Amino acid sequence: MKQTINFFTLLLISSSFFFTSCGGDDGPTDPVVYAITLSTADATTTILGQNVTFHLVDNNNRDLTNDTNVTYKVDGTAMTSNVFSSNTVGSYEITATYNDIVSNVITVKILTVAYTQKPLVEDYTGAWCGYCPRVAHSIELVEAETDNAIPVAIHNGDSMTYEFESQLRSYFGVDVFPTAKVNRIDWRYPEYDNTAQVTALAENGSDVGLAISSTRTGNGLSINVSAKFSLTHTEPLKLVVCLLEDGLHETQTNYTSFYGGNSTIPNMEHNHVLRKIYTNLLGDAIPSTDTGMGDTYTRNFSVTIPAVSQGTASDKLQLVAYIVDARLVINGPKLVVLNAQKAYVDTTQNFD
Repeated sequence: MKQTINFFTLLLISSSFFFTSCGGDDGPTDPVVYAITLSTADATTTILGQNVTFHLVDNNNRDLTNDTNVTYKVDGTAMTSNVFSSNTVGSYEITATYNDIVSNVITVKILTVAYTQKPLVEDYTGAWCGYCPRVAHSIELVEAETDNAIPVAIHNGDSMTYEFESQLRSYFGVDVFPTAKVNRIDWRYPEYDNTAQVTALAENGSDVGLAISSTRTGNGLSINVSAKFSLTHTEPLKLVVCLLEDGLHETQTNYTSFYGGNSTIPNMEHNHVLRKIYTNLLGDAIPSTDTGMGDTYTRNFSVTIPAVSQGTASDKLQLVAYIVDARLVINGPKLVVLNAQKAYVDTTQNFD
């Protein structure tokens, strides 16, 4: 009897040890998920075709953005990814679900692009420069495709030289002729094979619009420039206003096959020649209080036509205004152009 009791006692102890040991094989349990939070770093009021990218975390701050169990929805319809864009104006509700848990709602408002994009094409050139006709020809090709490009010819070393061209070249790192820039980005060489870099921009829209009107009285000019913003801009912006002249003539050195391929182009017509910048050389600051969604910023100028152009008819004098992003960019393009506008003197160009 005593042996029997010892046997069953040993069996009970062994069984307890077995079940205790097996109970530790399950490991730690996953944290309980009972809530998920949807967020985005992008603006939730944006324009047609712009992407809004969403991120998702759970109540344990675990990133679920790309989890296969997550479904993103727009107005209750599943999206294919966590990126939303639309080509239709309206208001959209974005949510996410994870294992039947539903996130908060983010409302995205899509606005129409109210204004035409008019790319600024800056041509650093000179009548002495044999390869400069290449860019002049390229600009003519662009102008044959679109009316929305705005060329500005910044001359060096000839009778059309702009007085502060060396300062502009120094600031924008221009040390070879010709140099051409599109909205302050280098125009890819050869420019005549890359006209699409300009025309593609001219087919786009912008959330910044410009209007120009002017009245000429003798050699005096009264200029009104307005800018409208269909989206809020928090970055520092600057406005540049300048005067160009068309129909100037000077013999051009030519090393290219364009314009007949001769070594000189006698009495070549030069257009879009920069004569005067009426703002600071790099632009005047636009107050941040005037760059919110729906805001209009207006500047008035009472100025004088430079002496060199005072005998020129108004239909050969063109005013150009453009807005630049004034943030400092290290080792990159400076004062990138957001949009531009042009109008001949004594005319009005409304927002378009």
